Amino acid sequence: MNHFNIEDWTDYVRGVSNPELRELMDAHRAAGCARCERRVDILARLNATARSEKTVEVPDHLVRSALALFASQSSHYEERRSSVPARMVFDSFMQPLAAGFRGQQRVSRQVLYQAEGYSLDLRIEQERDSSQLLVVGQVFDRARPHAPIGHVPVLLLSGPRLVLRIDSNDFGEFQLQYEPTSPLSLHLPIPETLTNIEVNLAAFSQDDEQPGSQQLIQ
Repeated sequence: MNHFNIEDWTDYVRGVSNPELRELMDAHRAAGCARCERRVDILARLNATARSEKTVEVPDHLVRSALALFASQSSHYEERRSSVPARMVFDSFMQPLAAGFRGQQRVSRQVLYQAEGYSLDLRIEQERDSSQLLVVGQVFDRARPHAPIGHVPVLLLSGPRLVLRIDSNDFGEFQLQYEPTSPLSLHLPIPETLTNIEVNLAAFSQDDEQPGSQQLIQ
């Protein structure tokens, strides 16, 4: 008995076989070929599963996040070429120490970065006697400060290696905690434009020499 190949049976279950070939295949099944009948059953179930998945709607923000993540990680060389280094425009450590600062149990630093048309506001905190840093941040479009940028991938990289990945909330806000080791960088690929904001975290990986702080970010 001559059997049909899997390509023919795939077209058969999809209903795209030419009429003459389909008649031959129907006759083959009617003859009781168990081998081809098993093949038809498997392909028919696969086809049904594929058709059902077409009805699944993936939220737009997940699609944008996936595209942005793929763009940022396709190659670490490509990533570095496409990254936009952020420029620090404000650092609270450059401001005079407030009264009572030395008595605080938490050491905090506020910094503001800019890259192209975007701003990244970061607050870095460290509990005394703790080596980990807590980063609370928000990214926003300076041209549209009242239009939040939601669901932005936030990537913590050590060189080309991904250490941590989270997504910002609807307002572009995020929070992460990490051990400050070198070399670390923060990357935020903006979904709408694929602009990849890069912040070098080396300044927050060393002990601070400023009076009144311990083991802090410098």
